[in-house]
Amino acid sequence: LAYVLTMNGRLDEAQVWHDRAVATAEAAGDHAALSYVLLQGELRKHAFFGEPSQEPAERALELALEHGDDQRAGHAYFWLSAFALNSGRLATAERVIAAGLRFAEDRDLDGQKLQLLGMLARAGLARGDWETAEATATELLSRTDLPGIAEFNAFLVLGTGYAHRGDPRGIAYLERALKL
Repeated sequence: LAYVLTMNGRLDEAQVWHDRAVATAEAAGDHAALSYVLLQGELRKHAFFGEPSQEPAERALELALEHGDDQRAGHAYFWLSAFALNSGRLATAERVIAAGLRFAEDRDLDGQKLQLLGMLARAGLARGDWETAEATATELLSRTDLPGIAEFNAFLVLGTGYAHRGDPRGIAYLERALKL
């Protein structure tokens, strides 16, 4: 409800409902729900306000790890890396991506691993390491089981990198990212 209210520009109401959801999950001792609500709150902020807070997202990750919720932990690693990368905190993003990739690999979370590899390609591009960014994005696009966000990031990386170099392939990749 907080997300829907935010999308409708009812920001004060959205925050009230978010705070109620956090309080309800905490009072119930429902760690899975609390992890979910904390992460969703930061996604809502990120989507509509620009700058999420790392602390609630890190708490969401801690709760998921503490209670063995591997899927939610994988999502938290992905979004923490996205928040950091989109905020220009490259070192933090790379640290989170590396930890998330180890986590996903250890637990055979292939979808989460592919999403994090998309973030790794974006981090390589942001760092100016075109060879790694291009190789990672190209490898991702060779997969048939690629989650949409990983595919989007691969197209974005290749499109941006090629366009920056004046390579006409850049436009086609950026158009495919836009369609996604």
